[in-house]
Amino acid sequence: MRLIYALLAAAALPAATFVALDMAIPRAAAAETTDAHALYQQHCQSCHGVDRLGGAGPALLPESLGRIKPDEARKVIRDGRPASQMAAYSSLLDAAQIDSLVSYLYRPSAMPPTW
Repeated sequence: MRLIYALLAAAALPAATFVALDMAIPRAAAAETTDAHALYQQHCQSCHGVDRLGGAGPALLPESLGRIKPDEARKVIRDGRPASQMAAYSSLLDAAQIDSLVSYLYRPSAMPPTW
């Protein structure tokens, strides 16, 4: 019975409501990706490469991060890695920015590696 009421209520809403709701999710995800990409370019690319393929630091692609869980990646970004050149970013990035970066790193790259 609740389902019928929900369907009737949804049918009464203008179609534009559903379009607006449908578009909000992809736009939010795109904005998050853009912000994370900008953070990566600002703080990470000088060591890990413009396309995350590595440089002075290792590649940061899902294929190369498979052995590191996202929580460990957050910790490394936040606290750095002792006895390496990986600096701590907790004074530059807040928790939400670090989460955004970690999500970005575990997404496939726009430029797949050619190794």
